[in-house]
Amino acid sequence: MPFVAVPPDSKAFLRDLSQHLRLPPAEPAKMLETGPSSLAYWNCYDHARRHGGRIVFGWQVLAWPGIYFELLHHAVVEDADCNLVDPTLCVASHNGRSVFIEDPQVILSRRSPPPIASRIHVFPGNAETIGRAMKDAKARHFEIKRLLARIMEESGPTSKPVLADYPWPRSPEIVAMLDELSRTGTAIEEVQARCRAWDLEHARRCPPALYLPSIDPAQSADRPSLLHH
Repeated sequence: MPFVAVPPDSKAFLRDLSQHLRLPPAEPAKMLETGPSSLAYWNCYDHARRHGGRIVFGWQVLAWPGIYFELLHHAVVEDADCNLVDPTLCVASHNGRSVFIEDPQVILSRRSPPPIASRIHVFPGNAETIGRAMKDAKARHFEIKRLLARIMEESGPTSKPVLADYPWPRSPEIVAMLDELSRTGTAIEEVQARCRAWDLEHARRCPPALYLPSIDPAQSADRPSLLHH
């Protein structure tokens, strides 16, 4: 099974997750996918301006079943009927719905929202090495994004929220950081290839199923990463 948006019917897993995060229960969100994947906050502002609704910040729950799950900081829109809709193109496979956990502790402005690190939890088991490689690769990639975003903010308001589109000065420091951003992006793609290879082998040995075990803090060294950025 590929990288997926965890479906709302994964009830036991989602119940445990919300409890350990000390956040509200996960709620289903209808996928509209009308805006680019890298512009979730802006997509929600545009959707709310056109159709009404309240912008909600929190976490989208994604997973590579059997390897790791990821909480991706995200935004959705609550419509007039109190249903959640997601106008952003999803980076994972899905069946038209995903789940979203509201986090009122993180409210962002449209002008210059800082990048927020994903929270990654590695499942214990024979794919743990791959999961930890992904966690490390994404952490390195995020750190470069964070430094570049700080430089963008110090330069003043911009209409280019995507790092790759920003008119960067070609100083040696910036060039080195952009090169590192590319290298860490490639490292993530390489681990994704390992995930796909493991998934193919696992699928031959096991029936297709969304392998999302209950979260047991006593069995995982990743417990602190669920509670802290």
